[in-house]
Amino acid sequence: MLLIVVALKKNIRIGIADRHKFVHDGIRLFCEHQSNNFQIIFHAFTCDEIERNLSLEKIDVLVMDVNFPLAEGVHLCEKIREKYKELRILVFAEYDDISLMAKLFKCGVDCYLKKTEGFDSLRYAITQVHEVGYCYLYDMSAVLKTSPMEVPPPESKKHKSLQLSSKEKAVIALIREELTTKQIARELGLHVKTIEFHKRNIIEKSNSKKILGAIDYLVSHNIIPAKKADPYQKKPA
Repeated sequence: MLLIVVALKKNIRIGIADRHKFVHDGIRLFCEHQSNNFQIIFHAFTCDEIERNLSLEKIDVLVMDVNFPLAEGVHLCEKIREKYKELRILVFAEYDDISLMAKLFKCGVDCYLKKTEGFDSLRYAITQVHEVGYCYLYDMSAVLKTSPMEVPPPESKKHKSLQLSSKEKAVIALIREELTTKQIARELGLHVKTIEFHKRNIIEKSNSKKILGAIDYLVSHNIIPAKKADPYQKKPA
């Protein structure tokens, strides 16, 4: 007898926090009809309800509007991060505000999503924060400049202490294979904006201006191995 075992995707347990019922209803309907492994565990409409539900239910991702009002929402993010270290926090807001994004990431938020984004972006963001631990959908360079605590100290740019993450190494390897950003995203199963974020990180870590210059720097300082020469490539006359 042939036994076939099918590996099922583990459900992502989600809490929704927003003051408006139509937001809850929209996200609930989306999760029910567009995603097989999103499971909504609770709905919360106030800061007190968020804290009470978190104390009673275990979830993987909290999707919340930061405006409870705003000052309370930011403070709540700090409290949640301090108490629930493993919880992933995805915040959405109607503001396109760099200083707010910087403040939220300092508080321990794992993803910032503008309310102008569609449900496809929400699905991607939830999946990404659950699997990877973070999701950056926008250009983070301005956020890092606004948030001095997040900017690495000058000595971290020296090659002796420069370290690359496994994802950055994977991106570099595919760049050296002459893949485009879209192709790299497809190959690694990541969003194009996430690949762009990794490339900017590599450039900043090596104190370079362009990604190719960053790769040259990393090779010259023995941080990554030199690319092997093609034995069939013609030598210059």
